[in-house]
Amino acid sequence: MNPLLASGLVLATAGVVWLQQQNRLHRFQSSTAAVAAEVSLARSELDRISTRQQELESALPRLREDLKEHQALLVAPTPPLRAADPLRSPQVEGRFPTNQPYFYLRKARLSNFDFEPFDYGQLSVAAAVLFQITEPERLAIDEASQARENRVVELELAKVERPDPPERLPDPGSPAFVVARLPSLAAEFAELNSTFRQTVVGILGEDRAMRFLEHADAQAAVDGPAHPPAVREYVLSIQPDASSTMTIRFRQGDRVWWHAHTYVLASAYGLSPFRHLFREPIRLPTP
Repeated sequence: MNPLLASGLVLATAGVVWLQQQNRLHRFQSSTAAVAAEVSLARSELDRISTRQQELESALPRLREDLKEHQALLVAPTPPLRAADPLRSPQVEGRFPTNQPYFYLRKARLSNFDFEPFDYGQLSVAAAVLFQITEPERLAIDEASQARENRVVELELAKVERPDPPERLPDPGSPAFVVARLPSLAAEFAELNSTFRQTVVGILGEDRAMRFLEHADAQAAVDGPAHPPAVREYVLSIQPDASSTMTIRFRQGDRVWWHAHTYVLASAYGLSPFRHLFREPIRLPTP
């Protein structure tokens, strides 16, 4: 056989084998990336469930004490009942009488209650019972709350900056890095809250809605002040025991202040206010 022809056949065969190997490698890399994405999502969901489990376990002793108190009330002697006023009853005035100082207790006392009206974006049981919110009203409020949260996520995803690599803060203590940054969205959030408040007033009526929203506003303030407008920086810190935590730093000009809460990083990945702002894993610059 002609040596040139033989060499050509060998080269052609080698080329075909090389192309097949490259195709197999590409398919393997695509499959590996898809599996890694699924693992990341599963890890985030597991962290969220773990955080919720810890919260429920922490609340269990208090709930047991409440149960004991209720059981004691059930076996306590019942005082004689006075004759009911036929003009003052839920059947006559409604569950939450308008322009009256009472429903089942004085409305003025509602501001003294310490509770969270929303639990993971849904109306809490405590709020539903305290404000005598019916099932259709609860569903309508949940829908309005979810719509607001979805819009917040959309706004933040459109504006979030993820420094790559993360920016190290000039802190002489534990290493700390800015992993995400948001400009002030105070104007947008104010508009969303105004729409939400109008919706709640339409559902509950002016009297009941204003007292309910007093607690909703207090709970929303825990996530950080909307006023004065400030840039939010999400800071990852490495603790002396090598664990990681996340908190929020606010900046307005030369003024800097910090969020009141610090989160274990694994838990922060599962918390709905944060999980869309940074991706796992966060790759820190090498020292």
